[in-house]
Amino acid sequence: MVKEILIGAGGVIVVAAIIAAVRYQMLHKDDGSIENIFVDQLNLGEIKNWFVDKITIDSYKGVVFYPTRENAERWKIKIPEQENMLIQLVYDQDKDKVVAYRNIAFSEMSPKLKELLDANNGTIVIDK
Repeated sequence: MVKEILIGAGGVIVVAAIIAAVRYQMLHKDDGSIENIFVDQLNLGEIKNWFVDKITIDSYKGVVFYPTRENAERWKIKIPEQENMLIQLVYDQDKDKVVAYRNIAFSEMSPKLKELLDANNGTIVIDK
């Protein structure tokens, strides 16, 4: 029962975060505030390091997900499908907005990170 509640709450956060991410992208696509990086080997350390200084308030959630057709269809939003890329964002649950956002392009993904993403349907939600 608790697991279903947590999954349900996480799902609501993810849906709202993805919708907010699309809004954020549309508003900021020309002003350079969307960070784009490339790493050879993407691992959990890279993901965690970016979140450390950004998840500073309890209402902030970290979200990492694949920009896939399935995610776009599941959440009924427009995200271009890309391989070897993850979306990483910080979402303010109270204000329903994205406060930080980046696209991570990579050559390889660590097996541990891939396993974690695959076990969670391609989306990870991180609390403070």
